[in-house]
Amino acid sequence: MPTYTVNYGAFNEVIEQLQVLQTEIDTLNEHYSSGNADALAEWNNQAKELWEARKTEWVTAANAMKEQAKAVQVAADNCRQEYQSTSLAVAGLWAK
Repeated sequence: MPTYTVNYGAFNEVIEQLQVLQTEIDTLNEHYSSGNADALAEWNNQAKELWEARKTEWVTAANAMKEQAKAVQVAADNCRQEYQSTSLAVAGLWAK
């Protein structure tokens, strides 16, 4: 009978990296906004309006990525917890 094991370290690493990804998205959004402020001051109104429209699209898309990463993080954590609970339950059955 084969023995199966769950690599909980891999679960933990994925969950941790998803948090890093969310933080990196926030950092990129901040750099995107602040890094262009000086150049934007010199642009005409039409260019500024176009910039703001594209910026809104960028922020919306980045926030969607962040939400997806969070959802995956929660799902991975739930999966890890379910594996742990099942493992404990099965161990209890074998102990009887």
